[in-house]
Amino acid sequence: AVVSFDPFVSDNCGGATVACIPSSGAAFPVGTTTVSCIATDVNDNTSSACSFTVRVVDSQAPIISCQQAISVDAAPGACSALVKFALTVQDNCLGPITIVTSHALDGPFAVGMTVVTISAADSAGNTSTCQTMITVRDVTGPQVSCPANVTVPALTPMGANVSFASPTVSDACAGATVTCSPPS
Repeated sequence: AVVSFDPFVSDNCGGATVACIPSSGAAFPVGTTTVSCIATDVNDNTSSACSFTVRVVDSQAPIISCQQAISVDAAPGACSALVKFALTVQDNCLGPITIVTSHALDGPFAVGMTVVTISAADSAGNTSTCQTMITVRDVTGPQVSCPANVTVPALTPMGANVSFASPTVSDACAGATVTCSPPS
């Protein structure tokens, strides 16, 4: 931050000036800086140095931005997908920025919707947050295996009641069902 100050000086002969290091109007880094000042009068008499501190505090949160929504298809034969994130973080001060996420960004995301919360914290403890909605779509249909053909004799003029083994179904995502028409 640029800091301005105006130290007070008085002298019995008047015309005294003050020199400070760092000077008024200088840019001060985050933290505490000691300013030393010496007054000199018109007769080149100097005072003993006085000093004071200037404390600059980082109160600005990092700026974090992430995609609002990401939609991807599940990987073939899987019920999940790896998702690439576009994430940028900027801060007004140099120093480490810590990123914390509600989900592992390098891990797979399951079929469905997942809200990912991402927080960035700077070394002064200022934080900001963004959220991304991840949607993973199941686009691969289930595989069904039918039982062997069945031949039965007609027991009545209407035909016969027929029972057959249920078809088997497999899918990368749980919950696939099979219905037969007409039923067994």
